[in-house]
Amino acid sequence: MTLKKMRIYTLYIWGIAAILASCSPTNQQSTTPPSVVPLPSPRLLSDTEISNATRYETLEKALLTPDSVTRLILWNQTFSQIPKGIGQLQMLNSLEISHTPITELSEELANIEVLQNLYLNQNKLSVFPKILAKLKHLKRLNISENTFTDYTGLSQLDSLQEIRLTRMDLDTIPNEIWKLTQLKELRLSRNNIKKLPAEIVQLTSLESLDLANNKLTSLPKELSTMQQLKYIRLESNPLLPEVIKQLRKALPNTEIKF
Repeated sequence: MTLKKMRIYTLYIWGIAAILASCSPTNQQSTTPPSVVPLPSPRLLSDTEISNATRYETLEKALLTPDSVTRLILWNQTFSQIPKGIGQLQMLNSLEISHTPITELSEELANIEVLQNLYLNQNKLSVFPKILAKLKHLKRLNISENTFTDYTGLSQLDSLQEIRLTRMDLDTIPNEIWKLTQLKELRLSRNNIKKLPAEIVQLTSLESLDLANNKLTSLPKELSTMQQLKYIRLESNPLLPEVIKQLRKALPNTEIKF
């Protein structure tokens, strides 16, 4: 082999080696995508955590950082419908919409899976919002001072532990109430209720019953069997003192205000 041919052969070998080296995994640029910071998952907060959570008081401000909003308070607003976008607040555990002219709720609320507290007092709602049946973790509901004529759907709130229906001009207690077997607190003060039905005994988890400022003239004997009751309010009802005396005797561990 001539010297010229040897040089060409050597250059050829070097070229092959360079190509193989460039194909080595150690020299290839990494194609692994950069790590992505996962978004926080919706979480059910404790009562203490909700109480201590930052209060957002406008939806506009809340939507700037939707993943950090767990408590939203919208009082004395002029909107007749809940503004669009509230369904983006996936972390929301407590929502208060009070003193507004709203007549219905947004379907977007169904997107907020961890909503536990919902306060809708002093609005213009006349029909029970069926969208609430989709809120599977709803524990507290205040619908006081609205103008409801239909409570269909209320009995589907299986997780409900507290409900407030004060100043509702109620003559009778809605039958849907008696199916809320997880209920611990029932507030029915300042209505026109004349009779407490025997079905009250179906609320086996009930601990607090507020019937102050109504028109009760008697109490069902079933009430005296509800030993789990811790607190009963009966002030400003035309009940005979003897009725209260008998109730206190039957429920010695219950605080009864009259």
